[in-house]
Amino acid sequence: MEPFRPTVNRTRKGKTIKVRSRYYWARFKDADGIQKRRPLKLSDGSGIADLAVAKEVLRATLRAIEREAAGIVDPLVKSAQTPMRGIVGRYLRYLRRKGCGRQHVEQNRSYLKWIVEHGPVERLADFNEDRLDKVLGMIRDKGRSPRTVNVYRRCAHGLGEWCLKIARIVDRNPVSAIQRRNEREDTRKVRRALLIEQARALLEVCGPRRLFYIVAIWTGLRVGETKALRWGDVHLDGDRPYIRLRAEATKSKRADDLPLHPDLVDALREAKPPFARPEDPVFKTVPILRTFKLDLGRAGIPFADEDGRTVDRHSLRTTFISWLGQCGVDPRAQIQLARHAPTGVTLRSYQDFSLFDLWGEIGKLPGPNENNRQAARMTGTEGTGGVGHCVGHTPAISGHFVASSGTKGITTGRSAESGNPTNKGENGDYDAERELGDTGLEPVTSCVSSNT
Repeated sequence: MEPFRPTVNRTRKGKTIKVRSRYYWARFKDADGIQKRRPLKLSDGSGIADLAVAKEVLRATLRAIEREAAGIVDPLVKSAQTPMRGIVGRYLRYLRRKGCGRQHVEQNRSYLKWIVEHGPVERLADFNEDRLDKVLGMIRDKGRSPRTVNVYRRCAHGLGEWCLKIARIVDRNPVSAIQRRNEREDTRKVRRALLIEQARALLEVCGPRRLFYIVAIWTGLRVGETKALRWGDVHLDGDRPYIRLRAEATKSKRADDLPLHPDLVDALREAKPPFARPEDPVFKTVPILRTFKLDLGRAGIPFADEDGRTVDRHSLRTTFISWLGQCGVDPRAQIQLARHAPTGVTLRSYQDFSLFDLWGEIGKLPGPNENNRQAARMTGTEGTGGVGHCVGHTPAISGHFVASSGTKGITTGRSAESGNPTNKGENGDYDAERELGDTGLEPVTSCVSSNT
């Protein structure tokens, strides 16, 4: 069994010719008796062009195969010398086969590449607690936040779990011994929710992006989920219009039915092309962060407030969830409308969420056309057209609010006994602006950062 130089194809002057390779290969049977044909390489991965060196490497390879077949060599010891770049490549291919999104795979590729290069983690044996703790400390020393360090740790932990449970090339996950950083001690980015007045001001100045903002604010869809919407997902007929989210288009990879606010139904019906096909996207493009900042400036909304809390595109989801809490939506219905995983065994195993009237709960939100509905109530024409009659008037405008300025929120817009407006102007007429009052909403959630 001698090393050989295989014949390879080369292109010269536009013609394909066969020539001998510079590097040596070998044919041999592995420990399982399977015939192999592999290139002979040095420890750094480079090919071997010297025949004497190739023979010595082949003899060492055959000795290792015999020891492994006899049970003398521990497979984990053998795996410890595997180049780390090859292991990362196998792990990324596993993530793609698993169905992980492109952004998730790319994040793992980028972060794991940085860890391998700066560790340095050249072999699997170098993938240990001491070296990983040092490389995570390097990230912290660069001034990055604890949350960023935890993201690097999470990527390394996922690789360690794959090596342990899937590839079975390690006996333990070394990342499990490294503690997570405390993210609360140094929070760099905190999002805030928009006030209802700010949201309506944004809709007045955003031009062709109005529908995107309405969908984002009144459904809580993430930017990627909104971009993936198709007209076939939007069901506007019937008494309970909804969006059917496809599993592959959601972050959780779970299909969901999302109820629609009456004003949003009107906006979607108006925007839908007469000959729209089910596979056509609802939004051909979505605004980037720079465009969103320009729209905020036109609406007079500061990007960052005096406390450093910012508004970006994902803050529209923060706004939706915050408004649900301020409008008195049942916390369990909030979980369903936000499409979060129920926490705790009670909510996870002992609740039938189908009993909740999510269309009634979503109707509690103040709508983008609430001023028109207020005028309709004043003139007695409410419910004569559109879809507003599906859930009645918006209870959020007449329900309890917590004012952001610390002042008392309004109690009710109409008295329970008489059904007449309780907020009147100086001349005794109904004052819609007084009924609205200060509806500033404090954010009740701080979402994770995203690539905006």
